[in-house]
Amino acid sequence: MAKNNNEDQLSKWSFLLGCVLSIIVGFVTVPYSVSILVILGLIVGFMGLSTKDGSTYLLCVIALAVIGTSWLANVQLLSPVSTYIKNILASFTTFVGVAGLVVAIKTIWTMGHK
Repeated sequence: MAKNNNEDQLSKWSFLLGCVLSIIVGFVTVPYSVSILVILGLIVGFMGLSTKDGSTYLLCVIALAVIGTSWLANVQLLSPVSTYIKNILASFTTFVGVAGLVVAIKTIWTMGHK
């Protein structure tokens, strides 16, 4: 299914906003930030990725989850900035993880209909 230009633009802006919000949340408290990141992740997952890009995106999400988990466990070594890094990484993982879940479901659905 071909995407129209409005969906493509919404997806690009949603991804950019999700990345920026993840960084901002690392330094300040933003009300409803998790809900906003989940909504932006859903938009990116549903509109932003074609089926051919889905496998690459899922591989990146898995790598981020593995690296993020190990970083969160060891980030105490960087004590002056550890809180900021934890918050940024947790926010970004939430955002990308939701999009990854949608892409995974879309990929499974597509594979089941072939």
